[in-house]
Amino acid sequence: MKQVAQGLPAAGDIRSLVAVLTPIIEEHGFAINEIIKDSVAYTVTNAVVDRSFDADATTLDEVADVLGTLIQDLQAKGVLA
Repeated sequence: MKQVAQGLPAAGDIRSLVAVLTPIIEEHGFAINEIIKDSVAYTVTNAVVDRSFDADATTLDEVADVLGTLIQDLQAKGVLA
């Protein structure tokens, strides 16, 4: 795999992150807009907002809540349908 010499943007700067990642993704034959456009819509029900868990001591329900929160966050940012 090709090494990338570009630095990553500051945390929370999604536009800069997309600007850094887009040429890398496109170099490998993917267009970021196509990835977003072709994403399958996810539906999350009964999820409780949860953005943290202890990887050494967790339950399936907690992992499902974190995953549901991640999906909802990505949908809110327009990354997923």
